[in-house]
Amino acid sequence: MSEDNMANAAELRELAKQQPDSPEAIVGLAKQLFNLTCVQDEAGTKATVAELGKLAEQHPEYTDVTVRFAQGLFNLICVQDEKSAMATIAELSKLADRYSDYEEVNAALAKGLVNLANQQDETGTKATVSKLRKLANEHPNNEVVAVSLAYGLVDLANKQDGAGALTAVKRLKKLTNQHPDNQMLVVTLAYGLADLASKQNEAGAKEAVAKLRKLADQHPHIPELVVELAKGLVNLANQQNGKGAMATVAKLRKLADQHPGSAEIVVALAFGLFDLACKHDAEAAEVTVAELRELSHLHPDNEEVLIRFINGLVILANKQGEANAETAVAELKELAEQYPALFKGNYH
Repeated sequence: MSEDNMANAAELRELAKQQPDSPEAIVGLAKQLFNLTCVQDEAGTKATVAELGKLAEQHPEYTDVTVRFAQGLFNLICVQDEKSAMATIAELSKLADRYSDYEEVNAALAKGLVNLANQQDETGTKATVSKLRKLANEHPNNEVVAVSLAYGLVDLANKQDGAGALTAVKRLKKLTNQHPDNQMLVVTLAYGLADLASKQNEAGAKEAVAKLRKLADQHPHIPELVVELAKGLVNLANQQNGKGAMATVAKLRKLADQHPGSAEIVVALAFGLFDLACKHDAEAAEVTVAELRELSHLHPDNEEVLIRFINGLVILANKQGEANAETAVAELKELAEQYPALFKGNYH
């Protein structure tokens, strides 16, 4: 595929030399060079982007060429390390300043900033998100910029403690309110809330889950919201004592019953049950592990569920003690023979 793209680029390069005043030839070359950046390694992408930059300088009258140059810079960022990506971001920022009314250039910069944030630590991500926020304020109607800011805030929240994550989620909520029809912003808000539930105390986690449930109820056509609600419930259960966790797992069960086709919700239920087994005494843990066993049998192709069942058996055996754990240990040995890869290096 890369060889075909290079051959096409060579042909179009020759055509552009022969017809330097032809918009079709120049724009066609720019588009093909951009296609090339989608399949090249870092060195190749860097060389092709340099050619795109030269083409854009030679033909500032063609918007499409400038846009392809910006998009090529974004592709370059995607294959660079943090230090190199920062240099490319600087170049892309200059281009966006020069062509501030080109919304596709602003969009490329926003996506590049998100990609950079993914590579950074909390301090770096915070600085990058500030740049995204500034860009969003300058271009309030650019949906790509808004969504990029949202993803940047989610990434920042993931790297922060509870207080920092709470601030990031509040900003996500504000952004969502500014773009009420943008489903991706609603989904990113759910991502942030589910993560927030893992960083709060029980009361804070309950509040985050309540907001997740409200989002899911308001947008029943967005399946990702129910999945994030399930993840939020798992995070809440982790913060609770046995009685509270039992009530939360009951809600997970109900979600799994309502959405039988969602593998992710089944996995969330398995995590919740495993957490419950950890908090129970031996007798109650045996009942919970039996439910994990049944869940594993109902979803034989879901490895995550199987792993939670195996871990549950280990927990049960430890709770039962050497004298009473014969059944659990025998089942573990049988599973080890069936799934040796899952046991290698993990259990003794």
